[in-house]
Amino acid sequence: VFRQHDKGASSEADDIAKPKVAPQPPYPDSVKYRPRPLATAPITKRERIRPSLSDQLASITSNSTLLIDNMKQCIMPTEGDCKETPVLLIFSKKTVVGKCESLYSSPVQFFRTRCHYTFHHPAEKRVEMEMNYKDMAGATLNETQKTFAFRVNRQLEYFTSDYDPRNPAHA
Repeated sequence: VFRQHDKGASSEADDIAKPKVAPQPPYPDSVKYRPRPLATAPITKRERIRPSLSDQLASITSNSTLLIDNMKQCIMPTEGDCKETPVLLIFSKKTVVGKCESLYSSPVQFFRTRCHYTFHHPAEKRVEMEMNYKDMAGATLNETQKTFAFRVNRQLEYFTSDYDPRNPAHA
């Protein structure tokens, strides 16, 4: 209950009977934000048209055929017109040339007179290595450790600072 001392003619009983309410701030008609009613568009469920199972399998088969063909092109030799088939094809975990080591996996192709592999050199980037068996000295195969090691008795073309043919530790 608020009591107000007015100079007017209001009585004390009128003040008690009528509670005073705090005035509301005026809101002009130019207020920019007014809540709008939500638009209620009908919700329609989109139907997804799915290809048949045979169409899906045909698509998967064609994609896998493309992938296999690309893999064969990456692995099989493409230099020259000669498409000699390797006698053995394996993948190496890592390759070491002298004191330089490549931790990338690479396919190693063994042909009748040579072997071919890719070495990822830190400075030279990707080096295609082709080693003739006649140039290999002391080739050893360790079946328990699954390693193939050999030496070359001459200086290599790309690994001049990494491979020293006089150093017995370099293989």
